[in-house]
Amino acid sequence: MSVVRRKQRLLTEMEKKILKEAFELFDSNNDGYLDYYEFKATSRCLGFHMKKHELLLILETYARNNKNLICYDDFFEVMEEKMLKRDPLDEIKEAFKLIANDKTKTITFRDLKYAAEKVGADIPDRDLRSMIEEFDGKGHGKLQRIGMSRDNYEWAEANRSTVRAGTQALLQTSASLARSERVALETAEAVNVQNGCYNSSEHETMSRIRNVVIGISGGVDSAVAALLLKKKGYNVVGLFMRNWDLSDENGICTIDAEFEDAKYACKQLKIPIHEVNFVKEYWNDVFMKFIEDYQEGRTPNPDILCNKYIKFKAFWKYAIENLKMDALATGHYVKTSFGAYLENWDEGKNVKLLQARDRFKDQTFFLSRVSQKALQRVMFPLGDLTKMEVKQIALENGLEKLAKKPESMGICFIGSRNYQKFISDYITAKPGNFINVETGSIEGTHNGIHLFTIGQRCRIGGLREPMYVVKKNLKNSEIMVAPGRFHPSLYSSIFLAENPYWICNPPDLTFKAELDFKFQHIEKLVKCEIVSMKDDKLLVVIEKPLRALTPGQFAVFYRDNECLGSARICNIGPLEYSLGRTIPPEFVENEVNTPP
Repeated sequence: MSVVRRKQRLLTEMEKKILKEAFELFDSNNDGYLDYYEFKATSRCLGFHMKKHELLLILETYARNNKNLICYDDFFEVMEEKMLKRDPLDEIKEAFKLIANDKTKTITFRDLKYAAEKVGADIPDRDLRSMIEEFDGKGHGKLQRIGMSRDNYEWAEANRSTVRAGTQALLQTSASLARSERVALETAEAVNVQNGCYNSSEHETMSRIRNVVIGISGGVDSAVAALLLKKKGYNVVGLFMRNWDLSDENGICTIDAEFEDAKYACKQLKIPIHEVNFVKEYWNDVFMKFIEDYQEGRTPNPDILCNKYIKFKAFWKYAIENLKMDALATGHYVKTSFGAYLENWDEGKNVKLLQARDRFKDQTFFLSRVSQKALQRVMFPLGDLTKMEVKQIALENGLEKLAKKPESMGICFIGSRNYQKFISDYITAKPGNFINVETGSIEGTHNGIHLFTIGQRCRIGGLREPMYVVKKNLKNSEIMVAPGRFHPSLYSSIFLAENPYWICNPPDLTFKAELDFKFQHIEKLVKCEIVSMKDDKLLVVIEKPLRALTPGQFAVFYRDNECLGSARICNIGPLEYSLGRTIPPEFVENEVNTPP
């Protein structure tokens, strides 16, 4: 086997310039030195992934004034040696990762030319075509990763000048990304994420994902998410959704006020903002389903429907397909297995939806029916932050107005208006009677079953104790009520759910699956067993009886910190009262507040 001799060479002027610029950009306090984290980030940005012990050894070797710092001259000496020793084939591989098309895993002439133009590298077309032709063994005009092996070493050595011309794009891009990585380092320190340690997988993500749309709502969460994206170096565009033409009782259009706050946030962050109208889609896919459920005696959850059909379907499609952006980001408090910035993205794997660090604010419940396709291209920058940390970041970055803004509550299209009055404008009321579940006697009358939900208190005059809704009978418009908030007829430990949707991998339902679940966002998780039934239904048996299980609500299932998916509750099993049981005191103590 012949041995190819490597010719001695010196760094090019371009390489020297890259080293100088990278050092200056990462020297955060401009004192002429890099500390451990700055040195680590700079070296990795330049393509050298040194272990911690190697970095520390270098710093100790070149330490000045008994401090583990490295000056530019010493930095240049270290990096020069590494760059001169670098195998040209390794340079090719690094360049390939930067330039290759994400979907096809190949490089065409257009890909190579685009990359060169993007960084301002003046490489003649003939040289670019030559690079493709030399590697393209099949004559397809494409460069494949599989062709880069040791067998190509002699070609790489013989054509070092051509290879180096191509990898100038890699080097120049590394330098142009250096400032972004420096800011990312500072942001990481600010939110206590690994104390600024650079993540090599993020660098690969940055080379693949550059342009990100952030769903900007006018609140502090989406504004801080946009801020973190910008500090990570992404090209961020704010997109405001108009889903409803909403006015409050005083005739003030609150959606316009939200848009003004969204524009304020984008102005502070110096990012562009656009508005998109999804009023038609929201009306058809969310609001009409909401009205239909109430008309049929069910209690829907429009937030889950909005996320499924609007935010992560219509909005996602507009961002990715219409605007041709690389990814979508939102201010939701959730995490995924692909990472906050898609740094763990893998086209060969499904993404998992995971609970946020702040379990009180965790919003996986509302995203439990979002498609796998959409989740694979979404960033959630707030998943590892608490609400208090988000507000603090806002205060420290000129977003005080949003940090002090009251949090929006309730259903978005109702706002501050009277709920019963609003819903009655869209549903034909059918009056009926309140029937006592214990005695069968009529306790009073109501103006329509759509105005009540299971577990809700009924304000019936002349009674010694308050009554609560147990069940609704659509056919005769009767509402069964029970005396006392914790009456056994309000509890059940079994229900049927329909149309299950599993986000990543469905649980094994060959026999039964033991999972955790909840049917209200603020509830604690409860252990359950689920069994697959015919007609795409699930039988769910709960560890302990729960209060006010409600048809139309979604049962959301979890395993550890992973949100598996959800199914809609369609029928409630035997009530504890009908089984002759009472409710233990410890169950009462842990109850979640129900609507007054």
